[in-house]
Amino acid sequence: MGNIKLDCLAVNPNNTIVYGIGNAYIDGTYTFTQEKGVLLLVRSEPNPISLKSIKWTIVSIAQAKFFPSYWSQAFDSVDCAVSRTGVFTALAVNKPANQSQDSINWTGIKYDPA
Repeated sequence: MGNIKLDCLAVNPNNTIVYGIGNAYIDGTYTFTQEKGVLLLVRSEPNPISLKSIKWTIVSIAQAKFFPSYWSQAFDSVDCAVSRTGVFTALAVNKPANQSQDSINWTGIKYDPA
């Protein structure tokens, strides 16, 4: 895969494993389209020493075209959390400048390993 653009990071409740969600390219062109892009959920090895030294393992991979509301826009904020059982949730929000509260755009993604 090579390059992953992580949108957010979360740590499990025991503070031993880091999880991240983001986009990656499948052909090396760095042109992210729904045909070429994938959405990845990754996790670290237990007890990483630093963020720079993390070796990521893919937990889940899906074509971006199945998540158009996530990959097709830049979000102002993406927050995520992971439970003790490995359930990962990401919430993204985009509020266009000078717009009303009604135009806030929310998107959520949940991964359940069960």
